[in-house]
Amino acid sequence: MKFKLKGIEKDFTLEENKSNLIVIENAHFYRQLASEIIYQNKNEEGIIFHNKSLPENSKNILEIVPYLFNIDPNQNTLLKKIYKYLANNTKSSYPDEVEEIRSKLLSFIFKVSDDINFNLNIEDRFDLTKIFESFNLSLHIEDENTLDVIQTYMDIVNKLEKKTVFLFLGIRSLLEADELKKLYSYAWENKYNIILIERVLFYEAFTDEKLFILDSDLCEIF
Repeated sequence: MKFKLKGIEKDFTLEENKSNLIVIENAHFYRQLASEIIYQNKNEEGIIFHNKSLPENSKNILEIVPYLFNIDPNQNTLLKKIYKYLANNTKSSYPDEVEEIRSKLLSFIFKVSDDINFNLNIEDRFDLTKIFESFNLSLHIEDENTLDVIQTYMDIVNKLEKKTVFLFLGIRSLLEADELKKLYSYAWENKYNIILIERVLFYEAFTDEKLFILDSDLCEIF
């Protein structure tokens, strides 16, 4: 699968067990590209994938991680998707149990309503999503170090949204070399693709990194 970055002529290729390490030494161009990637929309995307078997919108397979410190598997938007996923899975896997819970809850509501002697309108709109949400379910992360958080986040995004390509901005400046190697090992094991876009190389490229450098004069170095 190939992809392009806006303003760069080269076609990049996603390969199994290889990351694309793209270093952009020109600060102005890096900021411009990073901004367009983060805020990309249907009309003007900073990164575009090319594959006849894929929909045109790259958001279907791509998860953009612009700020490492903002990664949170328990962020509200992801938790809502988890509740919805649980609700859909529960309805299809346990229809009899769901109906029993709905019936008992409805009977209890009628009983409570009669006890307080209020004339209440009751709509039978049973929402499993809200029930899961009421118990404040959240993901348990065994050891909340940076790698565990990243890996849990990748797994949840993959399971909920079927995304397999993860683009990180500036992650090399925040991870030690051995940490990045562990992240790669985890990604390859789970069939994820990784794209890194950096301002500076920081440490020597690994054998499983395909290095591309755009220097300060916007000249391409392969």
